[in-house]
Order: sequence, then C-alpha cells, then structure tokens
Amino acid sequence: MLNLSAGKIGIANVEINPKTSKDLFVSSKLKDKVIEEKITPKGDGTYSRYELGRQKIGDDIFLVSLIFDNDKIDMLTISFIIDNETSSWDTWSEETEIFRRELNSKWLYKYLGSPPYKYDWGEISSDFDAKAGFSYITIRYY
Repeated sequence: MLNLSAGKIGIANVEINPKTSKDLFVSSKLKDKVIEEKITPKGDGTYSRYELGRQKIGDDIFLVSLIFDNDKIDMLTISFIIDNETSSWDTWSEETEIFRRELNSKWLYKYLGSPPYKYDWGEISSDFDAKAGFSYITIRYY
C-alpha cells in the first residue's frame, strides 16, 4: 500500500493519506505502535506528535513519526534504518546522516522519479537537518 504521488503510505496495514484524521489514527491499530507521544497546546487546539519507531514500509524499515495539527494530519516523517542500527549519540556521525539522506533520496526517486515532489495535497522532500542531526523524508500535507 504505497502511492506516494497521492500522499498514501501504508504502515502496519493502516493507510496514512491526506485525509487521515487524528481521531482515525487514534482508533486504528497503528496507535498501539506508538513508543512516544507528545501533545503540545497550540492556541485553542493541540499539536500532536506520535513516534512509531521502526516500521516496515514496502520492503524497507524506517523510523516513523506522525504529526497532527488539531485533528488534521500535518506531516509524516520517515527515515531509513541503516544495517539494524540503534539510535544513540554515541554512534552518531554526520557522514552517516549524509548517507541516510542519500538512501532517502534514492528511495523517493525509485517511486517518484526526479524532484520536486509537489502535489495538490502536499509535498515530499528528503532533508538533512544539521541542527537536529538527522536525515529524513518529510511528507507534508496541506
């Protein structure tokens, strides 16, 4: 269940798409996979981040996070796992994160061709965030 050009991605047999609501996510079996949850007040609503940890997408394993702005999906971030790595600042290197960005970009190219990846429903990018020290694919929903 992978149709990136339509903003659809399957995680644990649950489809995430531009119409995925927080209520739908919370009532799905995907909610059971949450390893960390952060809810932040925002005006008269909330900004919610759910870390799902390692999840299989297609034939590959990614770290996955879902972010909701009130009840609407805001973005999904996924990041390749390299050789069964464990998350630790002790083993972190910029070289590894640049390599991860290359893997992320090649994965997008495999499914979408050359960037930019902009659609009516949102956009997809492969980034290295030097401040956070991490590379990831961002699927941002409008």
